[in-house]
Amino acid sequence: METTVRGMGRASFSNKGLSAVREWLRRLRGWTMQLPSGWGLGQSKIHSSLLLTLIILSGLFLLVGVTRPSARDLLPVALTLPMVWVASLAVRLAAQQLAVGGYSGDLDIVVGPTGNLQTDYEYLPAKATLSYSVCGQLASIGLASVGLSVHAAMLPGGGSGSVSLPQLLTFHGGWGSQSWATQILWVNVFLFCLHLLPTIPFDMRATMFALFSMRNRTAQEPQVFRAMSTLDSHCAAVMLGVGLAAVGFGWATQQPIAGWYAAIAAAVYLFVASRWESARAEELEEQYQPQAWRHPRRSRLVANDRSREETAGWEPADSTPPWDSVYPTDDSDAILASSLEQPAAENSGGPTEPIGLDIDEILRKIHREGRDALTDAERQALLEASRRIQAKRDSASK
Repeated sequence: METTVRGMGRASFSNKGLSAVREWLRRLRGWTMQLPSGWGLGQSKIHSSLLLTLIILSGLFLLVGVTRPSARDLLPVALTLPMVWVASLAVRLAAQQLAVGGYSGDLDIVVGPTGNLQTDYEYLPAKATLSYSVCGQLASIGLASVGLSVHAAMLPGGGSGSVSLPQLLTFHGGWGSQSWATQILWVNVFLFCLHLLPTIPFDMRATMFALFSMRNRTAQEPQVFRAMSTLDSHCAAVMLGVGLAAVGFGWATQQPIAGWYAAIAAAVYLFVASRWESARAEELEEQYQPQAWRHPRRSRLVANDRSREETAGWEPADSTPPWDSVYPTDDSDAILASSLEQPAAENSGGPTEPIGLDIDEILRKIHREGRDALTDAERQALLEASRRIQAKRDSASK
């Protein structure tokens, strides 16, 4: 009996410990710190992932510098690399905010290891979104060019142009200018390459989002998200093929090819991102039109059932074309308005406020004229409504 009680006590203590760890991880995942407004980066916050990444990088360089006598010059990198990384992100974000101009005040920026983690650019005009992503990449290219130029000028023979490529690409440690230049070069090259992935939180997703929106100005958000999901799936297949081909070629030639693991890791990440895009599209479809017809595949299945009913001599219950219900149309705006007004009335305990009606009208306007036709006030109202929904979702998950 005593053994049983002790076992139950240990199990209870273990459960409490696991709960405490989960709570700590949840708080760490959602922790942010507001940046001073005097820095000129708008409503920017630092996410915990940036601090954890920099701490891990510093620890790795310290470990290598301490354990390997030949790598003693990497010890200062544990301090200089985080500073270069943060400065590069600051320049990148400043360039992006300058690119969007007056819309920068509407962006809620959360700074992660690679830049902005938020997707508020979805509510900007397509051209502003395109400028946002392109200027971020140009900022990284500019910083990398500066680091490369300074490094090349400081190399022996740099003035005569006889510098070799391996000399240019060498990473230097220490406190000298050459060390800073090489770190600026490699950090920004790394950021530029990462942002070529067409998924969150990278800028290529903003580029593709803008291009899809410009191609079809009347496209609804679920359609754009499904297009992004398809693109991510195809890119995942390509990267997986590249990684496996590199592995096979290296095995056949007995010369391992560097980078195959990065290609496979990118394939896995892109596949997961494609599922995220698809799930977000389904979530928006449920908010816009909570009917059984909202998925094209489901529409085909129901259409097949109807054809079988007609063949058997039965009268179909509903002859409405299924595609009219996949995304909101002018005839379904009343359903959309009621679905948005009802929760607002329940939460307030009274009639629907004009803000809910404004959101309905904004959604109708997007359907009729496209996102670029929205005014600044309408974009701000839509952005605030999206943030309220996200805040409710976060509070419900907690």
